[in-house]
Amino acid sequence: VLFRSERLRADGVPVDDGHSENWLDEAAINRVEQLLGGLPADRPRLLLVVQGTDCRRFWNADRWVALMRWLVEMRGCELFFCGGRADASLRAQLREAAGPEVAAHLHDHSADLSLGEAGALVARMNLCVSVDTGLVHLAASFHVPVVVLVGPTDPNQWSPRSEEHTSELQSRVDISYAV
Repeated sequence: VLFRSERLRADGVPVDDGHSENWLDEAAINRVEQLLGGLPADRPRLLLVVQGTDCRRFWNADRWVALMRWLVEMRGCELFFCGGRADASLRAQLREAAGPEVAAHLHDHSADLSLGEAGALVARMNLCVSVDTGLVHLAASFHVPVVVLVGPTDPNQWSPRSEEHTSELQSRVDISYAV
């Protein structure tokens, strides 16, 4: 399987994988540093983007909950939600279903951050697990390792550009063993 950039290179088209088009302003960086300041620095920070606009790319809520529990209980992670108004109820449902022990390590700043601040938050993550949506592409552009849950869509067409930091899981395959 060839990634987009590999196909472009094979056709003789030059590709610059090392150039990020993202800039973070100091105010956004400072705001995120304030949010992260009270959290343990030794715990891995993972961004979870649980819903996008394409329902074909959704992942089962039970799987999200299982993953969240495993990440907190077995891997000692701090989890961060980031999303839009449309997925606020799903994020609340997942928080409740995960239980209080996991919820204590789950931070949702979706309603509090501007787009620039969300970018600054994404850039500070150790990993992003996401349905295929804009934030996962933003994470990859900051060289944050990503796991993309692409659903039945073509990962070769829609995967983030930063291929060395990207893994995709398609929903046609039973990935319940990943958690």
